[in-house]
Parts: sequence; structure tokens; C-alpha cells
Amino acid sequence: MKTKHLISTAIAGVIALSTVAFAATKHMEKNEVPALKAQMSAAKITLNNAITAAETHVQGKAVDAKLEDKSGKFSFRVEVLKADQIMDVTVDSRDGKILSAVADKDEHEGDHEEQD
Repeated sequence: MKTKHLISTAIAGVIALSTVAFAATKHMEKNEVPALKAQMSAAKITLNNAITAAETHVQGKAVDAKLEDKSGKFSFRVEVLKADQIMDVTVDSRDGKILSAVADKDEHEGDHEEQD
């Protein structure tokens, strides 16, 4: 019984370490800092402005936010917790307008998206 527990613990540890090592290597290969600097300088509003706009729009609290580049168009994606669901809110980085607010796909697989 102890042997099975030790083996399963060892396997779990190896998997965890492999995952961390892969993630660190992937991050180093991308060297994201220059790209992030370029994206932030292209944005006309701040991340805080985007969070405030998203929270106000769906009447919830932000739990995650990031700047995204989709085909050269920059926008902030803010995840907002409202009641018992997560909403993905997209905010235009140029003017702070809400581009979309949809229920998080991971949370509500199979549900239809709602656009505001």
C-alpha cells in the first residue's frame, strides 16, 4: 500500500516538474516583453480603464484582464464575475467602448453566446 502511494506521488511530482519546465522554456522562447511593450503603447486607454468599463457594463467584479492582439487590432479581454457566472468582456483599447460581453465558454460549454 505504501509502495503504491509512493509511486503515484513520484509520478505526480515528475508530471508537475515537467509541466513547469515546459512552461518556463516556452515563456523564454517567446520573449514576450517587447511585444507587450508595443501593444501597451498602441493602447489609448489603460488596463484599469478597461477593467472599470467591463465591471460597470456587466455589474460585476473583474477576476482577470489582459491586452490581446487579433489581426493587428488591440483590445482588452476582461473576465468579470457576475453572480454565479464568468463573463468575457472585450473592451476596445482605442476608446474604451465595450465590443462584446459573453458568458465564458469554458464555464458554459454548449450555451449560445450573447452579444451586447
